[in-house]
Amino acid sequence: VDCFGEVRGSAEIDCNGICGGNGSFGDINNDFSLNNSDTKTYMQQIVATETKAERCYDLNGDNRLSIYDAALLQECMESSELEILAAYQHCLFPSGYTNIYQNVSLQLNAINLEEGYVDIHYLSPDAAIVAFDLELSAAKISNVIPLGQENMKLQWGGNRIVGITATSSALPQNFEQRLFLRIYFQHLPETEICIDAIHDIVNSAYEKTLTTIQESCQATSIISSTIEHQTSSKLKIHPNPSNGLLWVEAKTGVKLQSISLINVQGKQIQHWSPIQRTGYQLELRSMEKGLYFLKIETMNSEMQLQKIILQE
Repeated sequence: VDCFGEVRGSAEIDCNGICGGNGSFGDINNDFSLNNSDTKTYMQQIVATETKAERCYDLNGDNRLSIYDAALLQECMESSELEILAAYQHCLFPSGYTNIYQNVSLQLNAINLEEGYVDIHYLSPDAAIVAFDLELSAAKISNVIPLGQENMKLQWGGNRIVGITATSSALPQNFEQRLFLRIYFQHLPETEICIDAIHDIVNSAYEKTLTTIQESCQATSIISSTIEHQTSSKLKIHPNPSNGLLWVEAKTGVKLQSISLINVQGKQIQHWSPIQRTGYQLELRSMEKGLYFLKIETMNSEMQLQKIILQE
């Protein structure tokens, strides 16, 4: 008897609860089939500014559109390719499970100021990973490159990134931090950049895991493009570019208090203090060639940041 009460009838209740309706769980494109274009649309809507968790698309029943919904859809499609019975079992929605015995941690690594990117590492000692959803603070993403698994499909918008890959190409289980994402930014914040939230991580058994953020922030101190290209009317640094022997002079006659040499990762690698004179010569010929920054403080508590280039 079907939902209309017809003996040997074929009518079923659809995902909207309508007998004989044509709504299908996961068919977010409304093309009457489940395919990779549905997964892509899930990802696009997740990173959009406003998304609705409609009943037919909320596959794990948590009242939000998530990468876990897209992962459950993928599991359903992968099972469909194997056998009909498995497909049926894995396509019954809502479904889903959080494995409280598995934990995945993410770590924000050093920033490359010159090229404007930061690397994300992951640690997953309990299981391989097929999907993730993370958000960074105070930064607008311009590009993301998968380094842990090149077949990972990515989508980003604003400061949020989601990714998904097939079970056969999951990010492998590991026992030490491993690089998996390189994130480029349009403009970097002036103080710090952080992993603001891990919304979801899904293992290869299509379970959500617990998550931890390790070393969530990296100081950017001099990172913003405005500061990188700042030129000071009160200081003279010459020659620049330089072979490593250069002068720093205060044009106004104010004495210099200190000078710090900072690399493109934002780390101080040399410091001169107290100087207490209007000019100072720096000997940097032993340093590796490339881009650096000078943080210069004067005796009247003014601070300037200047970009320098060391070359042959």
